[in-house]
Amino acid sequence: MRARRRLARLYLFAGAIIAVIAAGAAFYAVFGGFHFGGGWVTVGPLADVQRQGVFYDRTVNAFVIADSGEMIAVLAENPHDGERVYYCPSSGWFQSPSEGSTFDHRGYYRLGPAPRGLDRVQVRTEHGFVSVDISQRAPGPARGLTDERPAQGPRCADVPGDPATGRISVVPAGG
Repeated sequence: MRARRRLARLYLFAGAIIAVIAAGAAFYAVFGGFHFGGGWVTVGPLADVQRQGVFYDRTVNAFVIADSGEMIAVLAENPHDGERVYYCPSSGWFQSPSEGSTFDHRGYYRLGPAPRGLDRVQVRTEHGFVSVDISQRAPGPARGLTDERPAQGPRCADVPGDPATGRISVVPAGG
């Protein structure tokens, strides 16, 4: 009788271990693993990123630009002072509201005191999800380099954008 109880406990223990391993494997498959301060972080499904064109993830404070050519990811941080940078949908450019730096659609420097373009981070697609690795940041492109694309419309007002979406929606009067 004792042997049966021990065997039943052993089976229960083994089943619990298998369940934990299966749950961890499922979590890894769906969300790209566990992230404790670095490495690859899943920011969203590829279809959502492509649909938005410029996708912002506030957990990593980065934009993924996926609306033309090669997908790139830039940090939403001004290289001049670390201030948050927001995306202006009317111009298609990025702006630093309080100090005036402006970056074009691919994060190249255009105006203001910033020393260079927006810093780049690695981006990849895997199993239909887009992930970024902010621990491997590269300095943005030097001043003078550009994607040659003009702004697609008026500049947004110099006001902080929405921290959840990373966008500024206010266009100045007459713009």
